[in-house]
Amino acid sequence: MAQLSLFDSGAQVLLDAPSGRVVLIPDLVDRATAQTWFGQLHQGILWAAGRRLMYEREVDVPRLRGHFNADDPDLPVALREAQTVVASAANTAFDSIGLNL
Repeated sequence: MAQLSLFDSGAQVLLDAPSGRVVLIPDLVDRATAQTWFGQLHQGILWAAGRRLMYEREVDVPRLRGHFNADDPDLPVALREAQTVVASAANTAFDSIGLNL
């Protein structure tokens, strides 16, 4: 991963590989909206624990997770709004949404 600039407040490419591209856009969502979404999701998601194989044994995943199909009619409002913002910024559609807490 490239070293991020301490003084550049614009978009920065974190990963650009054949498997995909990750771009950090610091002000894509304003702070108030992000805090509102976080509060709604933190309290409103049925978070799930998980296990995975690691170093030849099964261990707990060190975070809670959530997963949604993008076209789920019961998609929380915060995720629907976030999906619109991210799809517009990426100029592409997504078919699922993964969350980590």
